[in-house]
Amino acid sequence: MPKFIKHYSAAELKAVKKLSDKDDADRKWRERYIGCQGELYIMESVKKYPGKRYLYFTDHGRNWLKTGYGEVVVSDKTVCITTPNSIYHFEILCDGGD
Repeated sequence: MPKFIKHYSAAELKAVKKLSDKDDADRKWRERYIGCQGELYIMESVKKYPGKRYLYFTDHGRNWLKTGYGEVVVSDKTVCITTPNSIYHFEILCDGGD
């Protein structure tokens, strides 16, 4: 079970930037989440990759996105994660207070 780090009750995915040379066909699905709003969770692996963090973004419906493991940077209004393949930028609309 992963470790919970932080929750944001409302966030919007603003951008996803490709970093790797992987085939774009495998990556296009990420772009459909740009502009979507939902809850954002910062999580940390306990067993598989101890200490490595990832983001989980959901609208509690049929839409959810889990990033790869990477470095998370949090500021007052944004959360960004840089993974080996991508950079994700989220705007925080409402802090969950966690």
